[in-house]
Amino acid sequence: MLSTTIDEWVSKAYAESFAIAYAEAYAEAYAEGLAEGLAKGGRRVFLIVACRRFGPLNSEQQDLVNTATIDEIESWTDRILEPSILTFDELVAVTNYHR
Repeated sequence: MLSTTIDEWVSKAYAESFAIAYAEAYAEAYAEGLAEGLAKGGRRVFLIVACRRFGPLNSEQQDLVNTATIDEIESWTDRILEPSILTFDELVAVTNYHR
């Protein structure tokens, strides 16, 4: 009887621990996926606007956008229509994030 009760407690504790760990892992993966999706979408929209403003970007410029952080994309997007910025390279050169 005692061993049955202990086995039940262990099974219940295992099931609860698994459920908690699964929920935490799912929430973390969902948040990471959402953040990456938003970043990818932001980059895509930025590329469209940048190409309309500056013409086709070369592969180095495209790579820069594709590896840019969200902060970089937001900074560039914020200034992309400033009349004093005439080229893509000028746009990215005025950020603190430029590599």
